[in-house]
Parts: sequence; C-alpha cells; structure tokens
Amino acid sequence: MAVPLCKNGPGNVGWLDWTPPGGGASEVAGNITDTANAPGISTPRWYYYPATGNINSGQVQTALEGRIGDDLWIPIYYSVPGGPVGTCDTTPASPRTSINDCAAPGSGNGQNNWYLWVTVASFHLEGVHILGGPDPAACDPQGFGSNGMVGCLTGYWNDDVVPAEVEVGPFPPGGIDPEDALVGVQLLR
Repeated sequence: MAVPLCKNGPGNVGWLDWTPPGGGASEVAGNITDTANAPGISTPRWYYYPATGNINSGQVQTALEGRIGDDLWIPIYYSVPGGPVGTCDTTPASPRTSINDCAAPGSGNGQNNWYLWVTVASFHLEGVHILGGPDPAACDPQGFGSNGMVGCLTGYWNDDVVPAEVEVGPFPPGGIDPEDALVGVQLLR
C-alpha cells in the first residue's frame, strides 16, 4: 500500500513537530530515529501543533530509511466522509476529547492548528519516497494520478482501523515491539 504525503489541507498526511516552534524537520527526524524523544499520547484527545515539519527534508528521508522493516505508530485523526474533519483553528473546549469540543470543526490547516487524534495505527514500513517528488511506480501503482501527492510511504497496515481509547508512550528506546501493536488503518478506494 502507498500512503500519500500530500501538499496541504485537513485530512492530508504530513509531519508534525511535537514541541514547536523550535526543531522543525530536525526534530521530526530525531523523533523518527529515537522514539524515546517523543512524548506519550492518549486518544481520543485534541493536540495542538503550531508548526509542521518539512515533508521533503533529507533529514526525514534518511531517518525513515533507517526504519524500513519496522512497525511504526502513526497517529490518526478524526475524519468522517462528508462530515467534519478533526482540525480546529481555535482552542477546543474542555475536556478536549470530542469533535463537539471545537466551535468550527474542520477549520484551520497545518500550522497553528489543533488535531483530534482518535487512535494510532501500526504501519509496517517497506519504502520511503519523499525526496524529489513521488515515484509513480511506488506511490501510484494503479495510475489514479498524484492528486497533490508530494511523496509516499509504502508498506502495509498491521490491523484494521479501530477508533479506540489508547495510551502510547513515552516510547521506549529503539521503538515499540511489533507484538505490542494495537490498531491499524484500512484505506478504501
């Protein structure tokens, strides 16, 4: 499966900086390389990210290449086809655990945005294609068209997506044992 990394817009896949404004791409790469740097998370919960990392960073590409063959945890945020997206450009109301805690769900885009994470997914990484644009053979094998894609990750989801309350981390040095995988994502065409 190819997971597209898209240019912009709520619902797209990209890199988020855990502790902005400092860090950016170097912090994203550091968290990929050494997962002990990443904080623990629980779902469902709104998380604030004022800065995004650079998708096309050589640092991120190199860090991900070092994780080929590993199972990675990927946060999944709220999105209902034809419904609201779990992004918010204002601080959601307490307890910050529901789409209804945002006054205008779907507002905001990328930087200075809140995201409603509903679960994490276990993805087995087999390939990284983020520098120099998407590799059509790897990122779009069925020929659907790039649709704004600037790269992709290839591999497979370990389980179906199941929005669930989960707690992950802080991550142990060296990552998470694949035996501890909780959930994954199933994409539909």
